[in-house]
Amino acid sequence: DGVSSLWSEYLAGFHATGLGSGASAPPYLAVIALLATVLGGQVWLAVDVLLLGCVPLAGITAYLAARRLVTAMSARVLLAASYALLPVAIGAVAAGRIGTAVTFAILPAIAVNAGRMLTSAPRAAQRAAWATGLLVALAAAFTPLVWLAAALLTAVAVIVRRWLWPVRRVDAAIVVGTPFLLLFPWSVHLLASPSALLGEAGLPL
Repeated sequence: DGVSSLWSEYLAGFHATGLGSGASAPPYLAVIALLATVLGGQVWLAVDVLLLGCVPLAGITAYLAARRLVTAMSARVLLAASYALLPVAIGAVAAGRIGTAVTFAILPAIAVNAGRMLTSAPRAAQRAAWATGLLVALAAAFTPLVWLAAALLTAVAVIVRRWLWPVRRVDAAIVVGTPFLLLFPWSVHLLASPSALLGEAGLPL
């Protein structure tokens, strides 16, 4: 086992699910393996960092996102603390649901970049679209449903763009297409088996 086995499983493109399914290995294995490599090859430490670190990281991302909403630092701190301490984060840590924990921590960053994409000038909006797509890909690596949610919300934004926001189709394509490319070939497996979208990275307790 260990970090080398994680890399081997991911790079081999074979994930032993059920009775030897040939489905592509989920990309969250690569994220955990990379983090474990940085932490000296300790997979357990990487998992603990993702789980236990989701609360402070969520607070940081929420604080940074709140700068677009409020100017008072005390209000931003209150909003960030309130978000970080929501029951969903505590429940995810207690249940070992890495997917929920990582998504919870990244969600404010996704939201703020999506907001910039909708409200900025074309060049800045495209940069925000790339950032949104990359963050959605990272979250979807752990919780695939994030990709579906982002695709649906992006489609809605394009449909109502004449009345609300001038969303460019190229920006929408970036948000939806970036996760597909970065998570390939696993993304193809998700499209072929939609039920897989309901899964997430987690730990059996």
